[in-house]
Amino acid sequence: MASLQSYLKDYLKNQKISDYEGWVSLYGKDAKREYGEAKRAAENRYAASLAEYGERASSLAARGLTGSGYSDYLNTVALTERARATENALANKKKTEIENQKGYLSYLQSASEPVETTSAETAALNELLKREISDKTSAVTFLTTARGFDKETANRIADQAITIYRGSDSYRKYVTSQAVSQGYLYEDAYKFALLQGLSPAMADEIAKISTFVIGSHKFPGMDANLFY
Repeated sequence: MASLQSYLKDYLKNQKISDYEGWVSLYGKDAKREYGEAKRAAENRYAASLAEYGERASSLAARGLTGSGYSDYLNTVALTERARATENALANKKKTEIENQKGYLSYLQSASEPVETTSAETAALNELLKREISDKTSAVTFLTTARGFDKETANRIADQAITIYRGSDSYRKYVTSQAVSQGYLYEDAYKFALLQGLSPAMADEIAKISTFVIGSHKFPGMDANLFY
């Protein structure tokens, strides 16, 4: 019988882009998150390097250099460094995306052999994916009570299924729709998305979408497809 790992290969091989994202969440790197973190770090360094900021501003003021040519020079250097850091962050994002794509293709090639998918564990994993269960407690309860698995096995199957589902577009659309339907602005939408198991970067994106929709009143009922 095939292992869950072998089944995952076969499952991913026969699905479309949403499950490429599931593969990335399992084995790849989150290029978008890394890019966002690098950009935020660049912005923070830029702000701290400005002549008008914090201790640097106090030091320049004490020396009578506020608004001087030296102050302008420091700001120019800070701006140049921010541009360089942002450019590097974008280059690294593209590099990571290429590495993920190569890794996924390699993964598919290694999964090209026939895979047996009739075991009880495989069937249970497939059923969880079809049910789109995103809560681990619910998944484990279903597997132990309805399918008779021991808790350790149920936890393993649930982790696999939830990781794939939470990496899909359909799950992000679902969370976005829920945030909008609840009328959440940025802070509440961000916290809500984190509670649903999404990354900080994706929570930020969903929070911005929800804030825009609630503020604009343009999309009653919210079709999340408009934003993905």
